[in-house]
Order: sequence, then C-alpha cells, then structure tokens
Amino acid sequence: MESNEIKEIIRKIVVEIIASNSETDEKPAQFDDDDSLIDGGLIDSISSVQLIEECVLNFGVLIHPAELSLENFDTINRICEFIQSKLDES
Repeated sequence: MESNEIKEIIRKIVVEIIASNSETDEKPAQFDDDDSLIDGGLIDSISSVQLIEECVLNFGVLIHPAELSLENFDTINRICEFIQSKLDES
C-alpha cells in the first residue's frame, strides 16, 4: 500500500473521530499532518483508543501495547510512518 493511500485513510479516520465527538454539526477544525492530535485537543484518550482500533481494522496490523505511544500516534504523519513500518514487517 502506498504511503499516500495510508495517509488518506488515516486522515479520514481522524476527521470522522473528531466529528463524532463534536457537540455541533460543524466540520472539524483544520489541522496539518504534523499537528499534535492530543496536545492540540483534537482527540482525547478515548478517541485515541478509537483511532488505534480503526488502524487495526483498516490496515490489518497487530499493535503491541509497548507501541502505544505519542511517538507513534500523535500526528497524522507519525501514524502513517508507524503503520507503514508495520505493513513492511508483514
């Protein structure tokens, strides 16, 4: 799978999670692929679990507890790099 495809899927997942947690019908705030999702307040701890579950379902990767870190899941780009590395392992 191409990295652009991975990024597109991850961005869609993040936007859907943000929208589902929004108390209004407004579109989610704009953010860049290097913006912190957690520190930026775009997702919370429960939303991050949803994000991880969606990554597992969409990409068929196994994520070990030791891999659950901000280093791997804080930005769109970090998530893409992590998922790409997991896909390359298989």
